[in-house]
Amino acid sequence: MNFKEFNFDHNIRICVYNVGRESLDFHKHNHIADITYCAKGKLAIEMLDSHTRVDLQQGEFFQVPRAQKHRCYHIATDTEMSRYVLIQIGQFDIEFIKQEAIACELKSDFVHSALSKNQCELYQNADKLQDILSWFNGKLNEVALEDSNQQEEIQDIIKGIDDVLKSTQINAALVD
Repeated sequence: MNFKEFNFDHNIRICVYNVGRESLDFHKHNHIADITYCAKGKLAIEMLDSHTRVDLQQGEFFQVPRAQKHRCYHIATDTEMSRYVLIQIGQFDIEFIKQEAIACELKSDFVHSALSKNQCELYQNADKLQDILSWFNGKLNEVALEDSNQQEEIQDIIKGIDDVLKSTQINAALVD
């Protein structure tokens, strides 16, 4: 697994992860809710407290609620890796869950969930994310043409943020 991290003012953190067969350990965040956008491949997000699993195809995203023990990993069988863009809003914190505690909670299989994908709460930060989107668009112009992998990662970040913002605008319009 490798990742790149971008920290911004306003307590916003954007990461791009390239994952193979490994997974991040179960963890939780008390002050942020992860928004995970699948840029390539196929991902699973398992939530330990509810024993639910959400599968993400390319172009889909899901927001893990605050304080929910979770992990994200690659499940595509036709590719060696998946890529995801992680958007975190709020004061960053992470608490890894001890393996002994997990063993007690893993007595049953995870149930595939029908939880809503492609919806999220941006906590009044849509304007800040729009500014960050503009920053990444400018960054894309700075990247040397020879570094196609970095260009591709930045394009995936731009697509992820843009899709999250569009979905938020659509959902807000439906409520109005």
